[in-house]
Amino acid sequence: MKGNNYQPQLIRALVVIACACISVDSAAAAKYRIIHYFENQPASSPESAMVFDSAGNLYGTTDFSEPDSCGDAGCGTLFMFNPGSGKSRLYRFKSPNGNRPAGGLTFDSKGNLYGTTYLGGQFGLGNVYQMTPSGEKVIYNFSGTGDAFGPTSPLVFDADGNMYGITAYGGVNFKGAVFELQPTQSGWKESVIYSFTGGVDGDGGTGNLAIDSKGNIYGTTGAGGANDEGVVFELSASQQGTWTETVLYNFTGGVDGRAPFGGVILSSNGTLYGTTQAGGLNSCNGDTGCGTVFELTPSGGSWQFSVLHTFNMSDGAFPGVPLTMDASGNLYGTAIGGGDNNDGAVFKLSQSGGIWTETVLHSFNGHDGLLPYGGLVLDSRGVIYGSAAYGGHGPNLGYGVLFSIS
Repeated sequence: MKGNNYQPQLIRALVVIACACISVDSAAAAKYRIIHYFENQPASSPESAMVFDSAGNLYGTTDFSEPDSCGDAGCGTLFMFNPGSGKSRLYRFKSPNGNRPAGGLTFDSKGNLYGTTYLGGQFGLGNVYQMTPSGEKVIYNFSGTGDAFGPTSPLVFDADGNMYGITAYGGVNFKGAVFELQPTQSGWKESVIYSFTGGVDGDGGTGNLAIDSKGNIYGTTGAGGANDEGVVFELSASQQGTWTETVLYNFTGGVDGRAPFGGVILSSNGTLYGTTQAGGLNSCNGDTGCGTVFELTPSGGSWQFSVLHTFNMSDGAFPGVPLTMDASGNLYGTAIGGGDNNDGAVFKLSQSGGIWTETVLHSFNGHDGLLPYGGLVLDSRGVIYGSAAYGGHGPNLGYGVLFSIS
């Protein structure tokens, strides 16, 4: 995993590390509450990002379910949960239509819900589905042989209603790909718009994609690049419909971080924000580093890279999941390790006078949650919702929880 495109000298004075302090007072004021415990049956292990519908219902998926045509672990489920009433609904995936729906969910402008499975489908390589009140409709089956396959990241729509996704596998070089789904009168048409080579352009696409008002696509690869530590990239379409990749930043694996598995989010002013799974100033598990939060700001035709926070284990570690931004520009995320009990943490980054400060909102203890892979979502009141893949009820590690923080 590596990179360095617009900052020739070791990231040009490299990284502005703005503040690694923890706000204890704010952390103490945050109220953590488990709003749902998963059980071994009918559903367990929520690993994907959740979304709200217009009525305030949360939608998400679980990786596992009760034994079925996919085996003892089941094919997985899609759930709806209302935080106010506690009412829920559950849809169980069935082979061969889909297996392991870990990619997150996306609503279109009409309220239709879309997601992916990374296994199952016609060729066993995953699919893209649309979920309606009447059930699941498979709109594309990944086929291999140059196609993308095994998607584990959310889909994103552009202004014209086209859908885009990224995979760590497949493409013509088997190093991952970005794909497009266009709606047509006869259904959805899929095309691979970029195949990573595994070299300086990146290796293994992962995490959130973001699209700007001009239709440019931004994302990350967990490896590849000039230093084989991962990249942030941009894809731009020509008038002829061909796509060109530009590497915006090459990670070095040092203080800037490595393995940006979470992808990026795009602010209203065009700044990109993301996390790295490892790297940074502080040692975690030897010399891998605990991870970072970074920003990329467009400036005069290039991009300026800065580290906003370096994790130090006590305030979280390994934050390789997507970030969420509120209306005031505060950033929220989860770390799957570190915290008071080394079981992960929920954090907030806020800016004042150009200085970013981290607040630990909650440290997991294993019983109240463990491995919060899915990231966070905020409601209209600013209440934070998320999931942990394990913890809660059940033997060993537990079967996962939904939680809120207010």
